[in-house]
Amino acid sequence: MPDRLRYKALAWFIALRFLFSLKGQRFLWVLTLFGLLLVGGIVAVTYTVVCVAEGFSQDLRRQFLTTRPHVEVALASTTDSEMIGALAADPAVSDVVPLVTGSALLDTQGHQEGVEVWGIGAERTRFLERFECEWLSEMNRDGLFRESTPGRPEGAQLPGIILGSELFQVVYPSFPGTLSLSLVYPFGDVDPFGNLVPAIRSFDLIGMCESGIYPLDRKVVMVSLAEARRLFPQYQQSFNRLWVYLHQPMAVDAFMATWRPSLERLGSVSTWKSANKTLLGALELERKAFGTVIVMVFILASLSLYGMLSLLALEKRGDFAILATLGIPQSRFLGILLRMTAMLSLVGSIGGGLLGVLFVAVLSRYPLPLPEAYYIRDLSVTQVPLYGWAIVLASVGVQLLAALLPGLWLRRLSPVEALRFVEGGVV
Repeated sequence: MPDRLRYKALAWFIALRFLFSLKGQRFLWVLTLFGLLLVGGIVAVTYTVVCVAEGFSQDLRRQFLTTRPHVEVALASTTDSEMIGALAADPAVSDVVPLVTGSALLDTQGHQEGVEVWGIGAERTRFLERFECEWLSEMNRDGLFRESTPGRPEGAQLPGIILGSELFQVVYPSFPGTLSLSLVYPFGDVDPFGNLVPAIRSFDLIGMCESGIYPLDRKVVMVSLAEARRLFPQYQQSFNRLWVYLHQPMAVDAFMATWRPSLERLGSVSTWKSANKTLLGALELERKAFGTVIVMVFILASLSLYGMLSLLALEKRGDFAILATLGIPQSRFLGILLRMTAMLSLVGSIGGGLLGVLFVAVLSRYPLPLPEAYYIRDLSVTQVPLYGWAIVLASVGVQLLAALLPGLWLRRLSPVEALRFVEGGVV
């Protein structure tokens, strides 16, 4: 065997022998065990925090990009069918939804609640597929577009209405069976005497929808476009919103570069990026803050490990001196200490990584509820194996760097001086 390979094999053997010898030295054994737990805990917590941050960010983006429009036009002028057709024909567009929206009062004969009304055309039923809907009526979504009967004879069914899931829980904490409710718009019409008469429309509750975004689920109700126009008389022959959904929401800037002039002629235009600029900025700041905290944690861990390895090298200096008298070059001492550190760090880092994976799996199985201020209902986490391996490798690298100074000190150690500290012979 070549000398180089023989020295490498011997260095690994000595490093492993040194580690096993720690069992007989209680102080060093406790110190090493503390180092392993410290490394494992840092890796586990870091991986968990990264997965929580990534899952929260992805879930928030997914919820917004699924239900909220990627491009929204607040119409100042009437849009024609040709414009809608041209938008729908664009290969980048997945759906175009013209709506009538407005604020109204929901009256359930015992509870009043301010809501946001969305009026949807019968040809836009695919829009409802963006939500998780639970139907309370046998007619399902078809009941949403049921026409009201003039005069409302006894037994006639009313047009359908869909409530957001959180709004339903507030308005009807216990489901009573048949539900009828009304929407009131205070600025409906003017009677012959010049008095303002509110517009009132009655509905049968046919279902509830869930977007996963608390503000939407708490405030939104959906009705047919015809009923929304009757509720808001100013939109009898028009729409006031145009929502555009893209196949690739992240390419919204490229889409706007083509369509912005045409859309701005219709009214005020906003994209999901501009509408959520503050939120996206907060998520980016959160990502940077997490990165900074992780770097600081690793720096503090490296200082702790440096202290532990320095003490380990100090306690083992007599053994290293004996190795020097046996003919092992002192230049190899750094390699021996690095190998000891590598074995310890691999055990601690991989163990911490597996513990972090277990934490994330538990959080995925049993998600934690979030306060209303966080928009989404539950804390979402995502396993990111690439981040896990990166954290493990970073942990090992930090510990190897922490071992450099004690290892260099061992290289300059005087064997004659160090032999005075031998207690009971070699390892």
